[in-house]
Amino acid sequence: MEKKDLCTMQTKEINSGSLLKQLYTLLVPEAILEDFEITEISEDEESITIHLVETSGFKTDLSIALVQNGFMNAKEIQGFPLHGKSCFYRLVRRKWKEKGSAKDYYNSYNYTVEGSKTTKEFGAFLKELGW
Repeated sequence: MEKKDLCTMQTKEINSGSLLKQLYTLLVPEAILEDFEITEISEDEESITIHLVETSGFKTDLSIALVQNGFMNAKEIQGFPLHGKSCFYRLVRRKWKEKGSAKDYYNSYNYTVEGSKTTKEFGAFLKELGW
């Protein structure tokens, strides 16, 4: 009987794009990943910060021509701890303006529990614990 080398056995191919997407959804709520892209992950002794930048265009059906006009100040929200460290999502939103006008337009998102700076999922978890 012939032995088979484990290295020559057929292996299932892993689509790296799909694998990364699965990994990202474990780190960041899927709702955030629909509109933002991870650009950096930084870590210190007490916390992990996942930096995200808005990827989509302006989401309102305005009949005016908008041009991108930089970025808004970052907003930080807290999610579930990772590896015993606090985890924060640092969201940077884009802003637009009407050509020839100074009025800014931007997308609004509702990822947090009202009155807090936590994700809805983490806020619900804390509420269940009685915090």
